[in-house]
Amino acid sequence: MNKDLILAVSWTLLIIILSSLPGSSMPKVSLIPNMDKIGHFSVYAVSSYLWVRYFVASMPVNQSIRFSLILTAAIGILMEIAQFLFFRGRMFEVYDIIANIGGSIVGVLVFIKLKKY
Repeated sequence: MNKDLILAVSWTLLIIILSSLPGSSMPKVSLIPNMDKIGHFSVYAVSSYLWVRYFVASMPVNQSIRFSLILTAAIGILMEIAQFLFFRGRMFEVYDIIANIGGSIVGVLVFIKLKKY
């Protein structure tokens, strides 16, 4: 199996696992305001970077970018819905979705900048 695919899938599974933890296992206090949004933004930036890096090996750059953004945005939205429907102590938060999608966009932009496309 491709190393880039293993990294992207592993990172995505980590996001799913962390998003599935009960709300009671999450820290309630943070010294940094909106730290959870920073976390959402960061993990989705890494995710989209890893996915576009995988996709670009087998398809044109523009298509790789689209696939990566659609995939990571869909995961971010679906995990928020799943948290609300299935996981005790978790809530649906629109700002989490915004952070997820924002991170996804930045991850792709970082890839483009580093690869000079």
